[in-house]
Amino acid sequence: MLHPGDAFDGYRLIRRIGSGGFGEVWLCRSDTIGDLKALKFVTADRPEMLEKELGSLISYRQAANDLRSPHLMPIEHINRTADGLFYIMPLADGHGSANPENPEWVPWTFERMVIERQGEWFSSKEIAEFMAPVLDGLQAISDAGLVHRDVKPTNILFLGGRPCLADISLLGEDSTSITRRGTPGYAAPSWYVESGGNPDMFGAATTLYTLLTGNAPDKLGRSKFWWPPQGEACLSPEEHLEWKRLHAVIRRAVEEKPGERFVDFRAFGEALPPPCEGISRPSRSALRHQDEPPASTTPAQAEPVTAGKVRGRLSCIVGFELGVIGIFAWFFPIIGFPVTVTGLVLSLNALRSPMIRLAAAGISLNTIFLAVTIINSALGFYFGWTGRLGN
Repeated sequence: MLHPGDAFDGYRLIRRIGSGGFGEVWLCRSDTIGDLKALKFVTADRPEMLEKELGSLISYRQAANDLRSPHLMPIEHINRTADGLFYIMPLADGHGSANPENPEWVPWTFERMVIERQGEWFSSKEIAEFMAPVLDGLQAISDAGLVHRDVKPTNILFLGGRPCLADISLLGEDSTSITRRGTPGYAAPSWYVESGGNPDMFGAATTLYTLLTGNAPDKLGRSKFWWPPQGEACLSPEEHLEWKRLHAVIRRAVEEKPGERFVDFRAFGEALPPPCEGISRPSRSALRHQDEPPASTTPAQAEPVTAGKVRGRLSCIVGFELGVIGIFAWFFPIIGFPVTVTGLVLSLNALRSPMIRLAAAGISLNTIFLAVTIINSALGFYFGWTGRLGN
């Protein structure tokens, strides 16, 4: 059992601040320079868990060193004693007190951010900007051939104002043979992993759902629980559309058919609303006292993004409808040409919208009947030129 004052390689324990994976997390201070750090200790009472954590640490440090991702929690020092394994990490941003030694101080995580949120809920853009660094970190892990296997709001901390993925106790090589690990609700079900799904993709999608609604993942997919805690009525018309679009992103990430899922975390991130000022703005708003009303985006700032999304949907719908008109318009090339060319351009422009299937259908229809219009026009020209048109 650990006690305040215990020393580990020049770091002295102050107080227990949490637990993660198979061990305890303690606030500690460097005897040399006085810096506050976080120390995780895994007891030797369960050798198999200790060896698992050590293996995860080695894999994680190698990946983090090679890829240099700022969105993965750094591991600064590792050692083991007869009593167990310990490692040192930077101390996360906190909440409840400015002094981490105060028992009211707690690490600032996605989970704590959701629990403490009062008043107006996060905007869709804030949520997207919170998720972007997490997806970048997961892409770095995936590029190294590893999976985290325990992506959830509790394991995403803020470090210097930016979201950072932590707790790598379940990290290991990417494989479909390990299916029952992680936290219930956020852990991928066996059917998802066995069909080739990345467990971290499922965890990221369910974490996004919690940020959108404040709910645990067991309510995922039920339309009654799509909205913020304040209810559907609290959303503006523009945000209402964004909420539906983000739920479509979640559904695609956890889609039963493997071919319908995002190919990687980059594609997942590209499906989110684009950032405007980077993560620092929402991070600061999340870290302020929650009884302070959050700054709202002015119409002048929000309108260009919203208008662009609306135009994308309109382009998709109109492009498809022009493709349908092209079924009949090809017979009259003077109408068929402008109809199908316009429909093709609109459908191509709509490929990055959430209505990608309708856009693809519009492209197919307009391409086919543009070709038919060209053939019909060429035949008409030929027969008219040779004088056979009236024969």
